[in-house]
Amino acid sequence: MLLDAVDGGIGSRYEVLAAGGGQGHRYLKASLDGHRRRFGKPPDLWAGDRGFYTAANERLAEEAGG
Repeated sequence: MLLDAVDGGIGSRYEVLAAGGGQGHRYLKASLDGHRRRFGKPPDLWAGDRGFYTAANERLAEEAGG
């Protein structure tokens, strides 16, 4: 399961992943897009475990304004 949360730990989006969903890096775009849809702007701060890190995701976050 992937859970997005905002300030205060309030869950803002979740996604049930298929068994063996693998590294989180493939889910960053959906997380950023979901935040923008709900709050009208990119997150001020985004954090994830090391499974989310790729050079491409770093660029994606920078381009999103996060």
